[in-house]
Amino acid sequence: METEANIAMNPEIIQKWQQKINLLHELLGVKAALIMKVHPLEIEVLVRSTNSDNPFNVGDKGEINIGTYCDTVVGSGKQVEITDAEMDDFWKEKLPVNNGLVCYLGAPILFPNEDLFGTICVMDQTARKFTGLEKKLFNHFQESIETDLVLEEQRVWIDKKSD
Repeated sequence: METEANIAMNPEIIQKWQQKINLLHELLGVKAALIMKVHPLEIEVLVRSTNSDNPFNVGDKGEINIGTYCDTVVGSGKQVEITDAEMDDFWKEKLPVNNGLVCYLGAPILFPNEDLFGTICVMDQTARKFTGLEKKLFNHFQESIETDLVLEEQRVWIDKKSD
């Protein structure tokens, strides 16, 4: 889809998403809130919560399928929750590629045509189970970002029609 490159570079969308990610971080009290952009062979931090103890930086990239929590979202296309990676034999050995963060809630972000744009996720250094209300809030942010993609696609289409 042609809008993919435009959306990734649109500063208004990035600024809007930055505000949303910072708010999500603050409301859930987590160490990191991120929007990850999927590329053919890697995944990239597109937006990060701006708290000083967030171990991720915008532009950080990693290979897909190396064991990150986001890999699971990308592979399954579904929301993933990990309450305590240290207590899970599968996830325990993958802690180094997840910056030692043991708690994760992530979901896919889809383009309007259902292609995968990336993921939205929150991570924390302490084990926790997200409440039903926290998950509803998280899902609202996911849906809001997907709505932004729809609106951006429409804006690009209108701009092309008026040229």
